[in-house]
Amino acid sequence: MDGERKRRSGEFVIGQEMAAALEAERRRLARGEGMPSSLPSEAYDRWAGELQLYDPRPIPLDEDLAAYVGRFAAVDRDAREAMRRATSLDQAYTLLAFARRSAVFAMRARESGGVVAGLTACAAIELERVDQRDVLLALAILFHAALRCGVDGPALLRAVATIGDDGLSKLIDDFLSRPEPDRALRDAWGLVEIEAPGGAGLLQWGFGPWAPTVDLGAAAITVAGVVSADDYQADDPLLASEMPAVWLKDVGDAALGTIIESVAGTATIHGRLRPAADADHASQQLTVFLLEVADDDAHRLAAMARRGSPLAALLGVAVGRLFGLVVARSWVEGVPSYETTDRLARFAAPLTEALRPWSTIGSGKA
Repeated sequence: MDGERKRRSGEFVIGQEMAAALEAERRRLARGEGMPSSLPSEAYDRWAGELQLYDPRPIPLDEDLAAYVGRFAAVDRDAREAMRRATSLDQAYTLLAFARRSAVFAMRARESGGVVAGLTACAAIELERVDQRDVLLALAILFHAALRCGVDGPALLRAVATIGDDGLSKLIDDFLSRPEPDRALRDAWGLVEIEAPGGAGLLQWGFGPWAPTVDLGAAAITVAGVVSADDYQADDPLLASEMPAVWLKDVGDAALGTIIESVAGTATIHGRLRPAADADHASQQLTVFLLEVADDDAHRLAAMARRGSPLAALLGVAVGRLFGLVVARSWVEGVPSYETTDRLARFAAPLTEALRPWSTIGSGKA
């Protein structure tokens, strides 16, 4: 389980599993077998926020994929196998994105049809040509959604196993044989259900200290909106994370360690620089650390950030009990940073306004 938790918190790197999937895809293409795929040619657009799960909005592609998995479920075994062989690796990951989105929409509607559609999407994938842990995560999300809809999750998973390939059947058996704590979405899979503006959603969970007195999750979602309104697309926020003291260590005072140790909760929002913004967009890091601290500590941390850092461009914002630290740099040696401290100043006003509603004790749900 530790590997799964690390992967969900962003610590996992591509390794043997994805390498094996890519090799299986290479063999499929070399054989040249299978009919042309009838899957939609479109994919979910990361840069439009269509892969995020904290507040997804329906788009036409969802309907097209729902129609596809409906056709997949209706045909016979041989036809299903042919449809699976025709599906490329990239299309398989589009189906997995559909499965995750369908789970969230099912939780919002408290209607199990989305769970069935998402599970069927998993059955439409040839397991050897994806990282199977990605399918296992989708199954865990769909299982959680089934429970939220008040239906028999194990029965739904066993039913879909009958139309999937042997790999999916084994994966489902493995999942259902786990003790209940190892199926729990937060503690085993690093995801937590929250209430977003559009209804139920999912945020990442980092397994760190978490005892906020304010709705830090709602604040993180609002900050993600600020990031995505700029030159970046925010990833799903990570709750129960930690802010490394290194970003303020060289400019801090003797109280920095004590302040960090007494933080009530931390959320982290990562932003990906959009390709149109800079040719070296993939080398850029922008991270917002959002901490609940005592009022005086928030202003003390903001003062430290104003002193600057040799490691990155910094912006500190203090609003009541909330402190936000924006860290921006290029992580590739020789590639200049897209941001400077002066440029980051454009985030000060929108972040201040975003944090204000959540900045006092009892503001929203903790």
